[in-house]
Amino acid sequence: MLRFALLAAASLSSVVAALACGEPAPLTCASNDNCFDGDVCSAGVCAPVVAEGEGEGEGEGEGEGEGEGEGEPVGEGEGEGEGEYGSEGEGEYGYPDEELIVGAEGRCTAGSFEARDDRDLIALTPCTTFVGELEIKDDVTSLAPLAGLVSVDGDLKIEADLLQDLTGLSSLTSVSGELKLENGLIRLDGASALTSVGTLVVEKTGLITLGGLSSLTTISRGIELKENDLLRDVALPAITTIGGRITVEDNGFLPLCAVQALADSVIPAPLVRDEGGNGSGSCT
Repeated sequence: MLRFALLAAASLSSVVAALACGEPAPLTCASNDNCFDGDVCSAGVCAPVVAEGEGEGEGEGEGEGEGEGEGEPVGEGEGEGEGEYGSEGEGEYGYPDEELIVGAEGRCTAGSFEARDDRDLIALTPCTTFVGELEIKDDVTSLAPLAGLVSVDGDLKIEADLLQDLTGLSSLTSVSGELKLENGLIRLDGASALTSVGTLVVEKTGLITLGGLSSLTTISRGIELKENDLLRDVALPAITTIGGRITVEDNGFLPLCAVQALADSVIPAPLVRDEGGNGSGSCT
């Protein structure tokens, strides 16, 4: 009743105001029958119902639209921030385990896993098979967390400056892709179970001999030996197959005859490609 009284008072005021300004007074009414088509009788005055509906629709539409528009930029900002400083940032700054999937029976999958220190490598402790590219670099000092690793279905790159040998890879038997040995290594002790690799790359090491790969029988896609200043002996005692070719470059103490002897130890013998900078000593 109070609301009706207020509306009636407002209606009467609008009539008085209209008369005072010389405008036509709103049509008064007792029911909808006293109003034109499309109008309704509201608080004693005929009013256009369509106009009232449009006003409400526009107000609600604008309010909702603005609210949603403001929400979208916030969502985009959060998504970009988490992607750049969460997944990508952690992968870049030493938390690659965010990308690692550890499956049943120790099968671990990652598109590319970089271990930059010993903490990173601990994430691979449960792995017996690794699928993807595994790169061990920078400040890694021990391969002990890989003691259970049996195979790498992909590339294995060992490039850490502080690693001197392969101790910790005692269970590793195969690398289907590239096995790259680079930088700090001075011995190949610790990988005596390794029997097959796709490509063997030895580059910029302090190795004198490849003899630590004592069980290696198959190299399916070739050998690359580059910039190994102390390398003299490349004999692989168990080797039976070398696919592709053997490429040698800038191994100052490695005579080509030693490389040719390695090639001639298998049938068919692979091509030896000399890129220059290798030793010229004898093999007697």
